[in-house]
Amino acid sequence: MKIIILLLLAINFTCGMVQALPPAAPAKKVLLKGSVNQLLYLCQNAGISLDKDALPATVTKIRLGSPASYYGVNEKDRIEGASVENNMLKLVLKRQGASMEVSLPVSAQALRESTNSSLTAKKSQPSMKSNIEKFMEEMPEPVMVPSAETERILAEERGHLDKFKQLCAQASKEGTPPKKMTLHKDIHALDDYDVVLILDCSGSMSQRIGANINTSKWSWAQNQMTSLSAQMENSLKKGVALIPFTDKYQLFQPCYGGEIQKLFATRKPDGGTNLFPPLEDALTRAMLTKRPMVITILTDGGFGFKREIKDLIVSAANASAGPYNLRINLLLLDDKPISQDIVELDNLTVAGAKYDIVKVSDIEQLRSKGLQQAIIESLTK
Repeated sequence: MKIIILLLLAINFTCGMVQALPPAAPAKKVLLKGSVNQLLYLCQNAGISLDKDALPATVTKIRLGSPASYYGVNEKDRIEGASVENNMLKLVLKRQGASMEVSLPVSAQALRESTNSSLTAKKSQPSMKSNIEKFMEEMPEPVMVPSAETERILAEERGHLDKFKQLCAQASKEGTPPKKMTLHKDIHALDDYDVVLILDCSGSMSQRIGANINTSKWSWAQNQMTSLSAQMENSLKKGVALIPFTDKYQLFQPCYGGEIQKLFATRKPDGGTNLFPPLEDALTRAMLTKRPMVITILTDGGFGFKREIKDLIVSAANASAGPYNLRINLLLLDDKPISQDIVELDNLTVAGAKYDIVKVSDIEQLRSKGLQQAIIESLTK
């Protein structure tokens, strides 16, 4: 295997040297330096496969559980620019005509390979021997195959999904009466509902909402959640179920304004984004209690396992007695274009759901009406 890699690198280096000889026309801007293609090297570490080794290039595959999958890079995205900034791989993407930027963490080995210059900088060609030696010394474990831990998590979640589908099948047979749409247009719209707040606490939540919004996602969530819990405590005398999550999750119930403030005071955004377990927990309790439930998820959209989450929600919708017995608000605290797999959650009847129980809201909608009104509207329309 190493012999093949050395031969490929040598050929790659030779091609690069031929392009540099005068009096040839100026070479197109490619991302090759000596014997190492830095773009492919870094993208593979981040979980991205490309159709070619020069920009612009199209994403052909996203590795399950990789940084790219968590941070919302999609297949068929077009990468038009790349650089290394603050130990992150920064990509300029075009998706369905819209431009966006995304920053991805990559391995220390990959970062060391690109420390001396940005991906787009032009440098003199180093010797083939030094590049090959460095590449072989720092070459990471194969990255195109999902890690054992990722496979374990996926198998575990699929197992939970199968059990949840069995629970939903049983619940649908028990004949819970459908709930009518509430006539309240204020906080009392929540009177008959168990209110669940699922909060993304991953590292990306510490970032600003967007280039033109000088507020972090974390701060916005804190202000809105504290206000909502205070209103419920004063008007309804009941708290909410709060589920903060990263790679793991916790459940706090009942939770009031004081407890929410304590959570934000003692915890900072950190870690990954696995939405499946907390959402499955909340939906399981909805099936078991048969009480109307409204679930609100505050996230920047960088969660993985979207296919499994979609199947989870479709199963819950089909087991629900009516469209207002179970509602899910997916609130995206980011100004980037919404990815297609999240857009599809807003119309799951196409995927076989009996009721359309999910409402996706972007940050512009949320800023205009706030968290409380976003939840109320999902129960009154």
